[in-house]
Formats: sequence, structure tokens, C-alpha cells
Amino acid sequence: MEGERLLTFYRSHQSSAFRDSKFDDFGFSDHPVPACTMGQPQKVRSGQAKFKFALLDAYEARCAVTGSSVEAFLEAAHIIPFSESMDNSVNNGILLRCDIHTLFDRGLLNINGNYLVELSDKFFELYPDDIIYRGLHGQKISLPKKASWHPSLNNLAKRIASGG
Repeated sequence: MEGERLLTFYRSHQSSAFRDSKFDDFGFSDHPVPACTMGQPQKVRSGQAKFKFALLDAYEARCAVTGSSVEAFLEAAHIIPFSESMDNSVNNGILLRCDIHTLFDRGLLNINGNYLVELSDKFFELYPDDIIYRGLHGQKISLPKKASWHPSLNNLAKRIASGG
């Protein structure tokens, strides 16, 4: 894998005089870690795997916002959090790349009733110089082929109304 090749290259060119255990490998690890967790433990709920597989199927294993098909970075995002809704149905979920999922969960990115990406005022305040995510603002998400699998407009509206 490319990451392993880069780590091997890095280690072979790293002078032992400059090694500092606090900064060894610039955060690289010999052990795989879940994508985009930033060292945070992930909650694994009953039904979560089934929910993710259903969303992978519905969205044809592509992020609804970016179109990314790198499965290691795709996550099943709840529109209304499972802890509030106990709802693992496909129309309460959107398949998102992990960075987009983080923005979504933090309320910095939303999907409106026209299925368009909206970046929040807070996003623009926090990241005034961002050009990558700004390009997503106003774009229509990719929707599942089956209309019954489309994200619930009612849940999207509730999410936006709650500031989520």
C-alpha cells in the first residue's frame, strides 16, 4: 500500500540524530487505525454494521456529497442521531466520506430540503480561507436510485431547525 511505502521511505531517510519519540513517524503507525477517527474511540451500536451496509448499497458505495468511492473513508451518517431517534432506516442516513461526516455531525455542513449542500455561517467564520469545502456549497448530493431510500425531507428539516 502507498502509505506503507511512504512510511518505509520516511524511516529509511530519517536520521537517528533527529528522532524524538514524541514525534516519531509524524503520527504514522505500524497498526491500521479506523479512518478519520482522530484518535477518538468510535461508538459501535447494535445494527450499525447493517445500517452502513444498507447505505453502501443505496448509494452504490459512493459519498453522497463528494462521490468518493474509497470505502475505507465512507461512513454511515444518521440525519437524526440514533441516540435520539433509534432509527437505522436508510432514509435516516446518508453515506458520507469521513471528513464530510465530521462537518455534518458538527453542524458545519447540512443538506437542505432540495438536497443541496449548505455550509453554515459558523463554517465560513471558522474557515474563511477554505477553498476546498466551499466548492461543495450549493451542490446537489447524489441520491439513491430508489426514491424510498432518499434522505427523509422531514428529518433533514428537523436537523436544520435544531441547529444540527
